[in-house]
Amino acid sequence: MSQFSFFLQTSLYEGMCITCFQAIKAGLIPVINPVGEMVQYTKNGMNSFYIKLDELELSVDNFYQEYIDSGFDCYISGVLNNEKDYPVFSESFFKNLY
Repeated sequence: MSQFSFFLQTSLYEGMCITCFQAIKAGLIPVINPVGEMVQYTKNGMNSFYIKLDELELSVDNFYQEYIDSGFDCYISGVLNNEKDYPVFSESFFKNLY
């Protein structure tokens, strides 16, 4: 995935959306319709770009403008919003065994 910069997720409904979670951890900027658990670990303008499916043309224009204005340089890739709420699985799993 390192050859890409963005991850597109336009689901109307999601649970955890592990693909978005993994995309962030892989250093991609998710371009998402913020539904389900994604709103807990993403933040528009920080580590992701939110789109509104009912205002898709406006969302595309805003995305393009962000690209022109900053090239998404102000976005933090690879970092979860509320990272403390999402510990590394292997660390939390073994910690909770004892």
